[in-house]
Amino acid sequence: EGWDSAFHVLQNCPDKEGLTQLIETGQEPLLRRGRTATLADWVAAAASERMNSPRIELLKAEIAAREGRAVHAERMALYVANLDGHALRFEALCLAGRAAHLNNREAAALKHFREAEGLATSEEDLQEARWGALVCASALHDKDELSRSLGEFLEYVPRSPDDVIRAANAGLYASAVLGGIESVLDEGLGVIDLALECDP
Repeated sequence: EGWDSAFHVLQNCPDKEGLTQLIETGQEPLLRRGRTATLADWVAAAASERMNSPRIELLKAEIAAREGRAVHAERMALYVANLDGHALRFEALCLAGRAAHLNNREAAALKHFREAEGLATSEEDLQEARWGALVCASALHDKDELSRSLGEFLEYVPRSPDDVIRAANAGLYASAVLGGIESVLDEGLGVIDLALECDP
């Protein structure tokens, strides 16, 4: 595969700038495919070259979260989030929120996601933060916070099968606390075929 070939070249001919570009462009596609071991190799190579950057630190946090090291992941993500004026602050806060949620620290996770909301620069980013807030509010069984989160989340007009499925899931999450699960189930069954078109 192209990512592996590029990394092989960089291992034989070390190039810090090239490795930085590889990490920046390859991180998201490889995370979507669950290739954390490959990314861990890239991070190790960066460490051997004494490379350090907020992007690399955030990737370390992402790998930690996916390996179940939630406490470590949250701390590292917050470290990046607290760097003055850094462009990765939104992404880091969302990761901190996910890590805290994995560790059943729902109140802390909700705080991280709410802070991320205020930094969102696109509707997609805003939805990501609001989804995290909704899941945490549901876990906390906080009806007021959950009603607010659901209303805000459903303000977004779905633009893809993934959006429609996530909106149906939002209703299911909320109904477990707010009630009305029968109508929500009917809606969910109505969009179940779209799951085949969604990005896993």
